[in-house]
Amino acid sequence: MNIKVRPNKEAGITLIVLIVTVMLLVILTSVVVAQITGDEGIITSTEVAVDEYDYQQYKEQLQQLAHSIILADSLAGRTTTVTSMAEDMLNETWIKEAVPNEESKDIIVTVDKGYMYQVYYDELTGMLEIEGIGKDDGSAYPTLTAYYDETKGSAEATASREGGIARIELIYKGEVVQTANTETASFEVTETGWYKVKAIANNGNERYANVRVTGKIKAPIIAITSSGEKENSWYGKDNV
Repeated sequence: MNIKVRPNKEAGITLIVLIVTVMLLVILTSVVVAQITGDEGIITSTEVAVDEYDYQQYKEQLQQLAHSIILADSLAGRTTTVTSMAEDMLNETWIKEAVPNEESKDIIVTVDKGYMYQVYYDELTGMLEIEGIGKDDGSAYPTLTAYYDETKGSAEATASREGGIARIELIYKGEVVQTANTETASFEVTETGWYKVKAIANNGNERYANVRVTGKIKAPIIAITSSGEKENSWYGKDNV
């Protein structure tokens, strides 16, 4: 008695699907592992996100500290300067270094995690600004001087740093309005108010300077002519 067995086509198709599924899972697993261990993977992205969060948290913490120092000095009848503010900041355990500069009206603050910030404070106008300027890499941070030249109607800036300066930017009302890819710059300004000059070093670290442009009243030009007819020794008989 001959028994014929018919091939089960459904079973064959199921086996093929299973093999394809396993192959897809292997490929997907490889991609995930590559992302986790790669330079641009999940771990790296997470580290960048945490780093940025800490960077902003320290900035907010520094802002609150600066305001509290100004308020405490005001209540005590003292005038806050960048030097006195820097001294008070060093009382905080999370602040590693605070270097004041009375000429540029700022303090370079380095926190315990190595983040660097520039605290600008002008006791005459009460202007307080805090900017993140990078991370301490063991080398000098950029130096920057900037001022308004009334005779030229321009903001003059000079920046330097070991390793070079990539560019200098002029910022007005939060927008970059002019850029110079040099270590010195002369920016023509037409609007009054506060301008910000930003120097960016080749390593990415930054430095800011604030420039105030005030309106000027120009003396009128009076032209005197000595021509025409005289009357009683005065010119003007003929309305000239």
